[in-house]
Amino acid sequence: LGDLASDYFEIGNNAVVFMKHFRNHFNTLWKDQGMWLQIENYINKNHNNSIVKLTLKHSNLTDDDLHLLMLIILGFNSTAISICLCYKSLNVVYVSKSRLKRKLQISCSIEEYLKILEKQNID
Repeated sequence: LGDLASDYFEIGNNAVVFMKHFRNHFNTLWKDQGMWLQIENYINKNHNNSIVKLTLKHSNLTDDDLHLLMLIILGFNSTAISICLCYKSLNVVYVSKSRLKRKLQISCSIEEYLKILEKQNID
């Protein structure tokens, strides 16, 4: 955040340039696998091992799938997800969620599915 604040004051009112710097900072942050591991551990500890259950039930999930699911579990809305994952538009979030829903083979929303999964015990 300190780097972003410095960029803001150096760039001034040029919103396009600032957003480019903003995205670069977020892109670096979210590519850190150690950070994702911390998020995964937090979710497993505070959301009844939801990531463990997801990976046991759905061995076909990629890291990108899991990252999206983690942000959904944490309550991020589509705009926040778009920013965090450096998507070019909100539409990418909707397409990604739709693809993921098919991959999970669920008829309810991903959010509903994750709530149901959280309540279940590990088999």
